[in-house]
Amino acid sequence: MDQRTKNAPQSSGITRRLLRALGHCRFLNRGVRDRCIRMFFHPDREAPRAFEVPIFGLTYTGDFACFLDWEVYFYGAYEPEVLAAMQAVFRAFPTEAETVTFIDIGANIGQHSLFAASEGARVVAFEPWEPVRRSLEEKVSRNDLTQVKVLPVALGETNGRSRFFAPIGNNTGTGSLMDDYNPGNNRIETEVEIRRADDVLATLSLHAPVLMKIDVEGAERQVLAGAPDFLNRIRPVIVMEMSDRTRDSFADDADLMSLLPPGYRVDAVVADGWGYALRPFALAGFQGNVLIRPVELSIAARGRLQAAVRADFSAA
Repeated sequence: MDQRTKNAPQSSGITRRLLRALGHCRFLNRGVRDRCIRMFFHPDREAPRAFEVPIFGLTYTGDFACFLDWEVYFYGAYEPEVLAAMQAVFRAFPTEAETVTFIDIGANIGQHSLFAASEGARVVAFEPWEPVRRSLEEKVSRNDLTQVKVLPVALGETNGRSRFFAPIGNNTGTGSLMDDYNPGNNRIETEVEIRRADDVLATLSLHAPVLMKIDVEGAERQVLAGAPDFLNRIRPVIVMEMSDRTRDSFADDADLMSLLPPGYRVDAVVADGWGYALRPFALAGFQGNVLIRPVELSIAARGRLQAAVRADFSAA
């Protein structure tokens, strides 16, 4: 075997670890770091290869061919502003609460569920697409997270079966129940079970306080519309993705608010370094993440993610 060929995997591993260290240098501009990393390891061209890294005091199992895992490996987390906002919510809940529950609707490969478990929450994760659900279940098993329950269904407004449009590329986060959501990447058509949100949530014996994440690639309105009883009874805090497809499903701000109980407010969640900042929300033209909460729960206007992301660069 040619010596250069023999040394190639080792050299690649060293380069990958060095670039992971660069990715974690948060004092440097994110765009500069990203361009450097993509020159050598572009997320759209990565071949399947498993890895493990420490994250949130747990072990993260991932694959370089999955964009979300790729982000966790090189940067320490995907959308750290959302995780920081979640952390602020957990810490704002009453300290006398015996159990805090995190409901992950559209859990995908499970980063948010893993983070919530590391914060001491009971987790109920919903993920109907089997390939990414396997990745989530592997993370749960690897860390022996007995407080995490994974359910293989989609939540919505009705009960039945639905077409699911799965992605063909390395970004496994774009799969959707909507046939017009990211049609350039979502081309694998399959079928999944969909359940009315209230029907399923009523069987889980849930009590406040609850933080709910809704990230279902354009079907967020249907989840809210299917959970009026739960929303009124529990008054959960909600972190929700607002894609352009989701935004267009609401006629206006009042239409969005009509699906929430009285006494709720909506704020935009924006990145603020390794943390979040809350900004005034207006539906028109918005795309990003929002924090929906009862007005009686006070959340800091900004905060930094305090999760334990160890700087261990030995894994490649």
